Amino acid sequence: MIDWIINRTRITKNDQLLEIGPGTGQATLSFAQRGLKIHCVELGEKLASLLKENCEKYPRVTIDVSPFETWQSNTVSQAQLIYSAAAFHWIDKNIKYKKCGDLLSDNGFLALMWHEHTDDTPEIITKSYELLERYSDKQFHFQSRLERRQRRIDEIKRSGYFTLLETFEYKWMSEQTPDEFIKAFKSQSSYLSLDHQSKQMLSNDLSQLLSHHNEPVNKEYVTAVYLAQKKAPQCEGKEA
Repeated sequence: MIDWIINRTRITKNDQLLEIGPGTGQATLSFAQRGLKIHCVELGEKLASLLKENCEKYPRVTIDVSPFETWQSNTVSQAQLIYSAAAFHWIDKNIKYKKCGDLLSDNGFLALMWHEHTDDTPEIITKSYELLERYSDKQFHFQSRLERRQRRIDEIKRSGYFTLLETFEYKWMSEQTPDEFIKAFKSQSSYLSLDHQSKQMLSNDLSQLLSHHNEPVNKEYVTAVYLAQKKAPQCEGKEA
């Protein structure tokens, strides 16, 4: 997925990358391992601290703790690629596309990534996210994959600041023991951003939910990338 983005955008080690909402740095590390220069804007102080630890070996990764909507780019040069993995939908849509356009160099790129559930989400996973909703201010409604895909395409096009170039998708299967599922579930930014008490209570709820689940947790996912390019100045702000 990362190589596909690099090949399509033709970014090099001389280009500036900007990541919105890196969380603990799964996508960050994939780009950093290829020697690229990345500036990250992360809302959560706890997540930013974990991100800093994870990226210690990569001096070309820098981090600001701030909401993207109010972040000031005084010390960062214009980006050739802005990307976001599973975070862009939380940002104010009245701000995010215009601001990305302003932060990008001419003909720069926007890559939006999500790991998405397919339409056959097992009940045990649905119930796990229902538990998460009790302690989080986020909701995890499972739309159909086609609905999600079309909604994201329409939003990019309606922004008026970007031309959608292409999408990339591949399916993959996850098979985990109940303990492995809980460990992976608790590695999500949505869990890590909870306060200590909420984490403990949710952890207990998950353990109870999975205590009688004696089979592997099998789930098919789709990794989806939406690649768009900044419109020429005279085209920005107009609907596609």
